[in-house]
This record gives sequence, structure tokens and C-alpha cells, in this order.
Amino acid sequence: MEAMKATDLDRAERMLQEAQSPELSTEEKLFFKALIEAHRGNSLKAKEFAQRSFKVENPVHRFYMARILLGVGEWEKALELFDSSRGFGVYGGALLTQKRPLWNGEDLEGKVLLVASEGGLGDVICFSRFVSPFEKLGARVLLATDGQLFPLFRQLPGVSAQVDLKGIEFCDFDFWLPLMSAPRLLKMGPHQIPRKPFLTAPEEVLPKWRSLVRSSKPLKVALCTLGREEFAEDHLRSLKQKDVEFFLNLFSEEELQRIDFFTMNGPSQKNFLNDSRIQSFYPHISTPMDLAGFLSQMDLVVSVDSGPAHMAGALGRPTLLLNRVMGWWTFGYMPRTSSPQESLFYESFEILHQKVWGEWKETLQRAHQRIRDQWI
Repeated sequence: MEAMKATDLDRAERMLQEAQSPELSTEEKLFFKALIEAHRGNSLKAKEFAQRSFKVENPVHRFYMARILLGVGEWEKALELFDSSRGFGVYGGALLTQKRPLWNGEDLEGKVLLVASEGGLGDVICFSRFVSPFEKLGARVLLATDGQLFPLFRQLPGVSAQVDLKGIEFCDFDFWLPLMSAPRLLKMGPHQIPRKPFLTAPEEVLPKWRSLVRSSKPLKVALCTLGREEFAEDHLRSLKQKDVEFFLNLFSEEELQRIDFFTMNGPSQKNFLNDSRIQSFYPHISTPMDLAGFLSQMDLVVSVDSGPAHMAGALGRPTLLLNRVMGWWTFGYMPRTSSPQESLFYESFEILHQKVWGEWKETLQRAHQRIRDQWI
């Protein structure tokens, strides 16, 4: 079975609704059932169905089983499955064809370790925090990443040097590892993850953003409501235009006198709202450094689970994370209460979980309540 796409989830939902019997006879239907239950937040039911259809040789099964196991707290097994599912276009990247060995706990004293970044921008930002522990193990760390990210990681603790991913073949090192494998190989439990801010906006972009972001109001709020459209589950995480409008309409005229809303979205994007209550900086944000500069000027970020949220957390900006029912694992899973949840990865986060798959109104109402109670 190929990696699940948005239309597959919709088709699975229709298929299950039309099923005449509660006993699903095929492995494919059982696998779909597991995914549907997981996206509804029913992790225990999802695990039950997944175990009945799980094929260890299938990387797609390993990937989704990992997400389901995280939902029931089976951290170590989930990270193992994530690692073994890489390279099929959803998690991480393909393993490098290097003659140098993959690091697996060997002594690093005096050794050169190449850490290869992978995934999307949010993944690279989130997992870059795990570079520092390798320096403490005695390694000289080479961080291989996209060259345009060099200014962002210039001050990242633990990095001896940065190299472009395209130039790895010219580097000399003793061991290497893919960045998203770091917490598993370091044997970090969920409550050992460093949560403090670890990035700063590059100095060269700050004058531009201090000049652009002008506000006489007490609270500057960034609304980050879109993820990458090419991501298979983007339709589950990104807000629609009507959701953005609903959120803004929750604020009274008196409250709006104290808040300026800003967005990165532009007219060409699907949920852009042409509204005087929100100012777009879309033409000015062309690089990750601009994104860092923009977010560094905000008092609060309200974001779906996408790259800008990771950037905000890494910078230490207070963030209300609007998390879909089965969100990406670095943003946490639905707790037993509706109270805001702390993040395992970012101390400046409050996570507001969607209660019903595809329905954002109640979550947005809670976000408005938090802003009203805590910030204005």
C-alpha cells in the first residue's frame, strides 16, 4: 500500500461508513479502520485494528503504527518504527549511501560525527536541538543541511561546522546519523527532551523586521494558519478561510483596540482573508531567516502544526498551537482534559487540541479565551 494521501483518508471514511458488517474482512480495511480511529483520537481502538493488520515488512505500516503507539505512550517502540519507515516520502529521508558507518552508540571522543538534516523545515528546526548532546559526548559535529539555513544555525550549540547537504561526499568524518534518529540513538525518553529555546533570529534580518512590524497596540499576534499543501495530511491541519474569519469575529471591538494581527499568507494562498483586521507580510517573507525575523517581533503566535510553529518554539515565542486530533508527534496527542497541554519539545507552547476531526470552531474559541484571559 502506498503512503496515505488526503483523498485516501476521505475514501477510507466513506468505505467504512458504507460497510454492512462491523467485522471488516480484509487487511486493507482493517488498516484503514486503524487510521480512521487514530485520526478520531481513539488511540487504543486504533492500536487494536493496526495490530490485526500490521505487516512489519511494509514501511507505510511501520510509519502509521509508530504514530498510533505514540498515542498510547509506547515511546521507544514508536521511535524504532519511525526510523525503520524512513525513505518512502513521509518520514525523514533515505539513508545516505556512505561508506562511513552509521553511529549506533560507539565512543565519540575525538571523532567527527556528521549529522544529516532531513524532512521539512519544521523537522530540521525541531531536531536540530539534538546536536548539542553529541558535542558533550566528545564529538566534533558537522551539521549537514540546506545552505540557506546556515545563518539560522550559525549559533546553534554543539555545531563545529556546517556543510551543504549536496557536498557531503567531499567531507571527512568517522560516523554519521540522520538527524531525526537522534533522540532514539541518544536513548532520550519523552521527558528528557531539551525544551528551552535554542535558536535566535539572525542579526542581519532584525533591522528589516523592526522597521516593518510597527504597532502602537499592546499585543502583536502572528496567525500561522497554513502548512505545505503537498503534505499528505495538510487538509487536516490547515485552517480554511471561514475558520480564520470565525476566529477574528470572536474578538470584540474593544479587544481589537489592543491587538494587531499579522499573517504570512498572501492573496495566492488558499485561505487568505482580505480583511482590515489582519496585516499580511507575505511579500517580505522569502527565506527561513525572514520567518525567524518576523516571528521574533511577535508577542504571541497562534499556529497550526507546521514549520512556523517549530520556528516560534525554537525562538521561545509564546505560542498557542492549534493541534489536529492526530497531530504530528512532536506536537503531542490529545490529553484526557480540554485544558491546554504543555509541549514535550517547546516550553513556550500551549497546545489546544481539536476535539472532533475536522472541526476547528471549539478549538478557536478556546484560543480566543486564552488570549483574552492571559494577554489582554
